[in-house]
Formats: sequence, structure tokens, C-alpha cells
Amino acid sequence: MDMLSMDTALTPHPHGPGIIVEHASGQSQSDKDEIYRFDSGQELPHVEGSFYARTQFDVPVQGAFGQDPEGQLRSDYKDLDTLLRRCGIEYFDKRRTMKCFWPASLLQRIMTKYRVVEELEAYRNTEPGLFHGAALGVLADTILRHYRKVFAVLVLISKGRFIQVAMDEGLDDTRLPLEMYGTTCQLYKTQKGTSQLKLVECFEGLGWDTCHRECFSEYQYAVDPCVLTLENDGRTPRHKDYHDKVVLPFTDEAERQTGGYGIVTKVTVHEGCHEFHALLKSVSSSSCANRVRLLMLPAYQNREQLRQEAIDK
Repeated sequence: MDMLSMDTALTPHPHGPGIIVEHASGQSQSDKDEIYRFDSGQELPHVEGSFYARTQFDVPVQGAFGQDPEGQLRSDYKDLDTLLRRCGIEYFDKRRTMKCFWPASLLQRIMTKYRVVEELEAYRNTEPGLFHGAALGVLADTILRHYRKVFAVLVLISKGRFIQVAMDEGLDDTRLPLEMYGTTCQLYKTQKGTSQLKLVECFEGLGWDTCHRECFSEYQYAVDPCVLTLENDGRTPRHKDYHDKVVLPFTDEAERQTGGYGIVTKVTVHEGCHEFHALLKSVSSSSCANRVRLLMLPAYQNREQLRQEAIDK
């Protein structure tokens, strides 16, 4: 992997399910910047020298993340985009474009056949010629079997009506993630059975701008967050390198210790994105792991030495 880019690895740890190790070159962002997040009804704490006073901060229920999909009445939301965002899991990394992510199990609960048909029907009402005249129930079944993630991304970037042309081009969920290149953010898919890239032509026509393709590239990772797994022994976290665009399924992060080359933080992993359930139950622990962020790359001869020193610390 190109060492000038950011990548992330899951490595075994003797005192917990695992540690997340990120390798990055270059200077880090300021560690003094703090972002305060508050739940509905909580008060903002007084911080000396801060620009705000102690006050009450209420978030409207309709605007909160993480709502129960089964508890949403049709009169409660405008469209599928609204529902996806309302039920999404708030993402800890505020540097990313998306504010939340959607594990596969959550997408299944949100995107029921009824809701997908309803969304397709709304598109057809504004453009009667959409979907080649197909029965919407049949189309919805096909989407839910093979194109659920693709459709979710299109809905999130206000391009849901393009699902049929994406299907016509064979752009199913197995083709994600698409590769993005060039100043106009053109998207490419890997041709099956080869390593060759082919331009996704359905995202090049009328109605598609650079910003739409760029948003698609970002949100495709939000509907497909990585899943942390174990080795065959059922106890050892499986090591894997992750590209910097991959969404790590962390819902909370708290600084634990700073020193050496990086910062060690405790993170909470979403329950739908790890296979540690039996292991955590056996040790009476929560869905937490240690995350090590390296602020600069030391002159290590190999990555195994880096991982071992992170564990030892």
C-alpha cells in the first residue's frame, strides 16, 4: 500500500477484543481542537474562556439520528431519504461528508418492500416513463435482492430515479465500491474476472454533475461500513488493512492516552459491525476497542514490528 496515504488495520490486543491501528504520514491536525456533542436535554458545560454560556440545548426529535425504523409512521417522514438519515447511526468522524452510516442489518430494517415501492411510485408520478413500465413490486424485489446499497446511495444524493439505468448497466451491490478518478470525479467499476476498470456511463449523462459523482463516492462507504471479524479460533481479531475512505463503525471515541508517535483512544464499535459478541459476553465487556492513531511514521522496517510495539504500549 502507498505509505503516503492513510490506512487502518485491526490488530490483536492482549487486554481486549483488538486495537485499531492507523498509519499516516505527514503532519497531523491540531489535537487541541475539541468537538462537543450533546444529547437532547443535556446542558452545555461551562468551559473557561469559551464563547458560549451555560444554557439549555434541545434537539428536536425529528432531527435526531439513530431512531427506530419500525417506530416510524408514514406521516412522520417525507421520503426515503429523510427516513434513512433519521435512522442512520451517527458517525464519530466529523471530517467526513456524511453524518451517519448504515450497517447492512439497519438498511434491511429501513428499506422494506413497502417503503421502496412507495419511493419508486413517487418517482414515477413525476416522470411517468420511468422504469420501462415495470411493475413496481417486482422492481422493488429486485432492488432489495441485488441493489439495496446502490439504491440507498442514489436516494441519499437525490438521484434515486436513476436506479433503473444503474441496473441496466449491471451496477449491483457487488460492484461497490466504485473507483473515482480525475478532476470531474468520474466513477469506474472493476470488470468481473479482471482488474480492468470500466467507466460507469449511467452517471455521466444529463442530470449528473461532478458533485453528484463525488457524493456517490463518499456515501457508498457509509452504506457499507467495515465489519470487524475474528480468526477461526473465535478469539483473535483478524488483521486487515483498510483504505482511508472506508467507514470504521465507531459510534464514540474518547481520548485515553497520548505519547510516543500517536494517540490511543477508546472507541465503541456498533453492534452490527463486529463479530465479537460471544467473546465480549465471555469477558463481560462492552463493544469497545482501543484505537491507535499514529501522528507520523517512524522508520520501521516492517508493519509487523509497528503492530507489535503498538500492542506492547
